[in-house]
Order: sequence, then C-alpha cells, then structure tokens
Amino acid sequence: MKRFFPIRLILLFFSVLTLCGCSNYSCNTCHDTHKVKCSLCKGDAKITCSSCHGTSRVRCFVCGSLGYKICSWCIGGYRYEYDYFSNSYQYKPCSSCHGLGRQTCMSCHGLGSHSCYNCDSGKTTCTKCRDGYVSCPDCTE
Repeated sequence: MKRFFPIRLILLFFSVLTLCGCSNYSCNTCHDTHKVKCSLCKGDAKITCSSCHGTSRVRCFVCGSLGYKICSWCIGGYRYEYDYFSNSYQYKPCSSCHGLGRQTCMSCHGLGSHSCYNCDSGKTTCTKCRDGYVSCPDCTE
C-alpha cells in the first residue's frame, strides 16, 4: 500500500477547499490582493512599440528609406560648367556627389532608418497599466 506524504495531503486538502468554494479568500480571482495581471502586457508592464514593431528602428522619411537622395547640384553625376582653361562650357563630374548622381542622406547617414524615438529597445510602457497589474474586476473595492 502506498503512503501519502503530508505535503500531498495538504495540497489535496487545499484543492478540495477551492473546488467546493470554501477558501479563506473573499475573492478567488485575486486572492484579496485586489490586483490581477494585466491582460495586455501579461504583467511585464511593457508592450511592443507600435511605431517600430519591436525592431527599435523606424524608416527614414527624408530619403524614403533608401539611404541616399538624388543630387540637387547635377544631372546624372555631371554638371555643365565653364572651364577657364579651354574657355568653353564642358560636362564635368559633380564635386558635390563625386560623379555618382546621388548623395548620402544626412538624416539617416545612409542607413535608411533611424532609431525609434517612442521606445527603448522595441518596448514601451503599457498603456493599460503602470506596474503590470490592474484592479480586480470581481472585487467591490
């Protein structure tokens, strides 16, 4: 015959009490703490950022997330400039973009994205709670 350990008996006793509704708590949802875990953040008090979706980077709107802009000084990398040595106009490589026809975006430094201003490492404070808990809906207090 198998013996019950005293811990098993105690656990069995408390499980029977909670099943029959004879517990010492007036509220079985929160056990008289008057707080339950937040359903939005699951008790972490942090949720995924809605701006960057957890990546902590947002698109650069200056360059359209490309990392570069079309050079405003030239057309296709060359400029029609006056050459003093030959005394005529000639197409020369643009000194602003070095003949590439595009310039690195100064807003994102060529990355195409910025760090998110709304969050810290992809997480932001929960909008429903402050500390991961909300007041119990079953309690009257």
